[in-house]
Amino acid sequence: MIEHINFATLCMLIREGKQPDEIKMYGVKYTWEQGTYMDEHGDYITATAMLSLACKRDIIQIVPQVLDEVEKKYIMNIIKPFRDKVRFISKVEIFKEGTENLVIAFNNDAALMLFPAFKKGKMYKGMAVNETYTLEELGL
Repeated sequence: MIEHINFATLCMLIREGKQPDEIKMYGVKYTWEQGTYMDEHGDYITATAMLSLACKRDIIQIVPQVLDEVEKKYIMNIIKPFRDKVRFISKVEIFKEGTENLVIAFNNDAALMLFPAFKKGKMYKGMAVNETYTLEELGL
């Protein structure tokens, strides 16, 4: 899900330190790093340039963060040896009622990796059940 926000609201969020980790303007994704936004090519966008872009339509898409930093670190450590072979990651509810699991599917392989079960709704709250996510979509 992508939220829409006007530039004035984005500025207010930045002032309060509550800026979104990622935003999307005119098809280009910008990631918040070191007090400013950086595009997919590693170039920083100044506030003036962002204002100029945003004023054209006064709409910026916000790409919500799916995983928190602890969840990202845990998954990154697990997949490190075979990161390039991951097709998608999904949160599923398939075994015991009231529990969920993460599943990793691999490219060109029928193998799946099942993470230990956790109480429903307690972890990976940004992920929808039975939805598939690429590593990029998860910020990994």
